[in-house]
Amino acid sequence: MALSFMRNMKYAKGPTPSMPWRRSSSVIIAAPKTKTPEPTELCKGLEINDSADYRICMLKRSSKSSFMKNAMVFPGGSFEEVDKRLAEKYGVKPDVICCLREAFEEAGAALLANGATGSREWQEKVQSNSSEYENFVNYHKTSPAVDKMHYWCSFQTPDVEAARVKKGGFDTTFYLTTTDLTNSDAMQCDGKETVSLVWVSPQEAIVAYLDGRIWLPPPQYHILEELSGKPLINGLDAYADSPERAFTRNHPIKPCVLIPTDFNPATDKAKVCMAFPGDALHANYPHPGGLHRVHFGRNPTKVTKLFENIKPDLVIPFHGKEDAKL
Repeated sequence: MALSFMRNMKYAKGPTPSMPWRRSSSVIIAAPKTKTPEPTELCKGLEINDSADYRICMLKRSSKSSFMKNAMVFPGGSFEEVDKRLAEKYGVKPDVICCLREAFEEAGAALLANGATGSREWQEKVQSNSSEYENFVNYHKTSPAVDKMHYWCSFQTPDVEAARVKKGGFDTTFYLTTTDLTNSDAMQCDGKETVSLVWVSPQEAIVAYLDGRIWLPPPQYHILEELSGKPLINGLDAYADSPERAFTRNHPIKPCVLIPTDFNPATDKAKVCMAFPGDALHANYPHPGGLHRVHFGRNPTKVTKLFENIKPDLVIPFHGKEDAKL
């Protein structure tokens, strides 16, 4: 069944993007459930078998956004000059500073080395001028918590989507940090690019997504699916840095678009399929017999069906043992 399904699909090489990929960075903030509010409204009435002892900070993007409108994402954004300046000062890559700054700018998460918390006043200053982030750090006589940032993976926008967007696609790095936040109740979205903030466990987010209550873009779903197999916050940092994740850390994840071999754009508008590394039809990192793909509806604000027509035991998880065979 799986091989037959694969033979009916083909790699759809898209147009070459005319713009270079834009650099951006996001942070996966994990905090104990005991320190974060429950997602009561989001998960109301859902049956969730959840053993996680932590939740992740997620933001809903505005419906007016030109990119990924209404999507539920981790705090993050594009590089700014202040990121490069502070990166040189603290001896880290600009993307580390970028996601720390965006965590405060978009969600009010200070993530400072001395544990100091922010304020709405400082958050608004940084929102108005990203260079204010340096003043915010200096005001608290500390540094960004760079030592607590653990590189998770990087995602690149597929060529088809990158060519469609006027400014080009993104090359986004994702970092993980665990924290004992003392001010999670005081955290809030910026009210501009993002319209709501919620703390959810990986499984809570996935179940809400499959129920059609939120939309998770491919990177967010991919990351949350991996995290759902790690229910304890103790050890998450070590897992992020572990040898078993070396392939994921060292190779950018760039999904490839697949279409049915008999695809007719005039009549067949139901689905788009993307293959991830480890899928037999992935352009750069195929694995013979591997199935690691996601099917999307044309309306990105509606729930998509994952691994449609594929038996779960035939799907090779990108972060699983099969990595060594790629």
